[in-house]
Amino acid sequence: MMDSDRVGIVAIDWTLALLLAAATGWSALRAGIPLLVGGAALVGFAMGLWAMRWAGSRPRRFALPTFALPEFPNGAVEALPEGVVRLPLRPLPTPGELEARIQRHMGQRPAQAAEVVPLHADAGAALRQALAGLRQARP
Repeated sequence: MMDSDRVGIVAIDWTLALLLAAATGWSALRAGIPLLVGGAALVGFAMGLWAMRWAGSRPRRFALPTFALPEFPNGAVEALPEGVVRLPLRPLPTPGELEARIQRHMGQRPAQAAEVVPLHADAGAALRQALAGLRQARP
């Protein structure tokens, strides 16, 4: 049985090879050669699988640096490394507390209504004028 890393690599290899096979088959179909669709797809799949295996067998170009994860003891604030910002541990407000805050905030200042300005322009006249201009512009 294969381990999960190897299964993931094989799945990626086959998926990309199948995508290349579908692309080559579709290209053959669009080129107007329907008899060669299967052959083109097979060649595309073989080339894609070969390319993925070839790329995976090469050694890595860049080595990833190794590092050790720091261990944090539970509840010991003094043991934290220098420069670590610790957020305060306060409980989140309940919905009732949030509603009380909103009500208190809304009660501090009265709600201001927008001033209504009546318009004295006749929009109908402007529309009729624009339509008349369009009629005159038509040949």
